[in-house]
Amino acid sequence: ESKSSEPQAASAGHGAPQGIVAHYTNNGATIFWTAPAETAGISNYQVEISKNGGAFSVASTVPSSQLSFDVTKASSTGWTSFRISAVYSDGTIVDGKVFGLPGQFN
Repeated sequence: ESKSSEPQAASAGHGAPQGIVAHYTNNGATIFWTAPAETAGISNYQVEISKNGGAFSVASTVPSSQLSFDVTKASSTGWTSFRISAVYSDGTIVDGKVFGLPGQFN
């Protein structure tokens, strides 16, 4: 069996958070996700928020053992998008699918 001398793709061993969903709470929502299959080397998860189609900004960085994040609803107008990313110890960041909710969340 010969081994290729080709370098591995940058995505080898890295994966995006999966199954991103939200459950409404009394004062907002909880965003849940599952870890990617490639969990070795995940340092933490980055939670980003975009309001009304604007640029994403980091709302929080949570430990790799945490698979949820609570947000508070501030208003019923507009739309808020969320992006959960896996941050690996080698500096690789892999974005999960963008998930949105009606209203403004913080």
